[in-house]
Amino acid sequence: MDDKNCKDCIQIENLKNKLESFEKGLKNSEEKAYGMVLKLQDRVGTLERQGDKNEERVLMIFNILNEIKDSVKVIADKIDDFERHPPGNENMEALKLDMKELSVRIKTVEDKPARRWDEATRTIILVLVTQIIMFIISRILK
Repeated sequence: MDDKNCKDCIQIENLKNKLESFEKGLKNSEEKAYGMVLKLQDRVGTLERQGDKNEERVLMIFNILNEIKDSVKVIADKIDDFERHPPGNENMEALKLDMKELSVRIKTVEDKPARRWDEATRTIILVLVTQIIMFIISRILK
């Protein structure tokens, strides 16, 4: 049995070499997977921080919208009061010009939150999609 040229010994030696090669490959794969998991954890942490920032921005936008709503109500009340109790004719032209300017300002103020809302919505959707993708990737790599 000490014959190193025997057929079974050669096959055992070949199997041993293949097993060692397989174990090295497995170890390399495990190291790569661990590295990928670390990178994904960092990315998830970054996304969570961005999500917190976006949540703060959304709250700020809602506060601004409430302030604008209150301002528009005050302006509408003033317009109603003006319509109920119009001033004398000498000031009517000046008031008409002021009303036109007010209308332009109101339109500008109303358009601002819509643009901000679109940006906030886009950001929220991006964060949600990114988090879903990260969740799926983390499940695949498990």
